[in-house]
Amino acid sequence: MFGQLYRRARLCFWLSALIPSALFAFGHAYQASGFWELVEIFVVTGLGSLLGCWIYMRWQFNLWTVFGLHCLMNLWWELFGVADTALGGWIANAAHLLTIAVAILLTTYRDRFWKP
Repeated sequence: MFGQLYRRARLCFWLSALIPSALFAFGHAYQASGFWELVEIFVVTGLGSLLGCWIYMRWQFNLWTVFGLHCLMNLWWELFGVADTALGGWIANAAHLLTIAVAILLTTYRDRFWKP
C-alpha cells in the first residue's frame, strides 16, 4: 500500500507511510487486554511499520527487505517465546532494538556493502 500511495498517488512520504502503518497497527490490536496496552501496541507496531516503509523505499521498493525485517522481528517470539504480545519484555525489546539498529546501518551504508 505504501508503494502505491507514494509512487502512483504521489503523496508525500509521511502521509503514504502513516496510512498503512495505522492499518498494520490495527492488525495487532487483538493482542491488547486493556486501553493502555492497546495504545502501546499501536505505537510499537506503528513505528515498526514506518521503519518498514522507509527501508522499502531505500531498497528500491523491494518487498523482500521488509519481509526479511519482519521475519527477524518475529523470530525472537518463535525461538524463545519471549512474550504473548507485540510489546514483549526487555529481552525481546533488546533483540528488536539490535535488529532495528542492524537494519538501519545496512540500509544507510548499503551502497558500501553491496555495489550497484
